[in-house]
Amino acid sequence: MEMLLEDLHRTVPDLRPLDPQRAFTDAQRKVIWIRDGKSCQVRTHCEGQECDWDNWHADHKIAWSKGGTTTVENGQVCCPSCNLSKGASDPEAAAAAA
Repeated sequence: MEMLLEDLHRTVPDLRPLDPQRAFTDAQRKVIWIRDGKSCQVRTHCEGQECDWDNWHADHKIAWSKGGTTTVENGQVCCPSCNLSKGASDPEAAAAAA
């Protein structure tokens, strides 16, 4: 398996592996929640509703599955309704489709 990965990286040198950290840490979540004013930033199914600490999702602005990193800069507050409706799609594309 390792040989196949090495061969793939030689063939496609721009290929970046996914961030090994998938979930935001508690510390990252706290910073994101405070920075975003505790309000949903995606707004595809709400108008920026305020989210309680126990009822929000730390969302990747650039989806993790599309190479987005699990960093505070790439995180945002998202209400459960908006996050579950968008999946890995781009928030602006999801808003246009709604």
